Amino acid sequence: MIISASTVYIGAAILQSLFMGWTEADVVIDVYFDPTLSEGDFLTLSISTPVGDIQVLGHVEFFEPGTLIFSDAHIAGLTRNALGWAHLRQVMNIALERGGFDEIIIKGSSRSTGANPGHIPRPFRVSRSR
Repeated sequence: MIISASTVYIGAAILQSLFMGWTEADVVIDVYFDPTLSEGDFLTLSISTPVGDIQVLGHVEFFEPGTLIFSDAHIAGLTRNALGWAHLRQVMNIALERGGFDEIIIKGSSRSTGANPGHIPRPFRVSRSR
């Protein structure tokens, strides 16, 4: 097996992103709103990370200034635990900074398939570090 310098560089970049955290440039967040496809405040977020892409669908509520509540959320795109809690928090912190929020709360919708159909996960909350 031949290992080139570019292979080593790519491997090092992947290891750094997995174990040392991501920079803000590593995460791309696109927001889609199409009123012809859904009613009200339903949004789709497409999030690109070094380990893969995630799609988040849900309703947006602004509970109070500085707080974003994303309810009835569905998250798809990566296999179970591919992102991990630490990287999910990192993505959320990047969203806090870019959106100018002090807090983001994601309230999941009831599961339709998989483990525990009908189960509603507890809210996931991330606040800005002061």
